[in-house]
Amino acid sequence: MEAPLDVWDPNDIDVAHRLGNKNRSGTRPVIVKFTRFEKRQELYAARKRIRSAELGRGSPITATEAENVFIADSLTKHNQSIMFAARQLKRKGKLFATWSDTGKLKVRVTSEAPTKIIKSLADLQKLVGDDPALEPAPETAEPGRASANRPDLSAAGEEGDGFRPVPGRGGSGRKQK
Repeated sequence: MEAPLDVWDPNDIDVAHRLGNKNRSGTRPVIVKFTRFEKRQELYAARKRIRSAELGRGSPITATEAENVFIADSLTKHNQSIMFAARQLKRKGKLFATWSDTGKLKVRVTSEAPTKIIKSLADLQKLVGDDPALEPAPETAEPGRASANRPDLSAAGEEGDGFRPVPGRGGSGRKQK
């Protein structure tokens, strides 16, 4: 399913816009919704190759900028907190690998172990035992609930999710079907 990096068509993107405020480096994350799930999967499969891709002559990005490209799923705040704990456990050597794929959180305890889907900190605790990384953060919103400062983005970026950009805020502003 690996497609060459030079066969991307702007028509493969339904909607894309920046998120949040500029940080110190002047960059902001971009959220993208593809017209077809297959195109999303092609990009996701090629995400590591994008960092080392040869840039065409006159490319607007530099090789250094390309090395810093990071492509990831858009996760709910609840799932972000679970992934944060899983990454901490990986750094401590209690997990071999941790990643997300189409919104599902996955871990592998050892290189030979089967992939496990995790949905909560309790699922991680069953795999690795007690650890301070598994203490829930007090400000973590419940799954499916919006906080006072941030709407629930639980479905953002998924196929057919009804994702709608805010007109005048960097989105396309076009109406969704």
